Amino acid sequence: MSDQYLRILREEVKSKAISSIPRTRLDGILQVYRKAFSSIPWLPPIARESLRVMLEKVLRDVDSLATARLVKVIVNRQYDQNSIDGELGKTLISILEVEKTLLSPLTVRHGEKYLFRFNTECQILGKTYRRGELAMLSQRELMMAMIEECGVPFTQPIWRGLNK
Repeated sequence: MSDQYLRILREEVKSKAISSIPRTRLDGILQVYRKAFSSIPWLPPIARESLRVMLEKVLRDVDSLATARLVKVIVNRQYDQNSIDGELGKTLISILEVEKTLLSPLTVRHGEKYLFRFNTECQILGKTYRRGELAMLSQRELMMAMIEECGVPFTQPIWRGLNK
């Protein structure tokens, strides 16, 4: 059962860029497990125990595959939009940008709040921000705004002057 995930993991490890996992390929793998799950009530106890052990191994393989894919996204800063986890790749890159913002000495902050300029109308934690609005956001609000691509964190004006 685990060999299908191991095959994908091998492909992932061999390729430089993140490989695409089409929805149809994952659906085929999941179908095998759905069939196995439907037979559980009729299995003898020893077979149930064997299935449990196999599923634990599969979950370890899935963990390895997920880790390998996310590390590749982090290292290459690229993801396949057409892959089953394309949205996750996009979000992960946004989270990397949030981390850079939190660590950067150029980010305008006051205490635990970060100055953010909204480029689009956006709703964060129940509060609506308009296009062009500046707001002091908590770390959680900043992360949500950056993941949703609502705008950009404000940088020190001196940097903008030096960077021209």
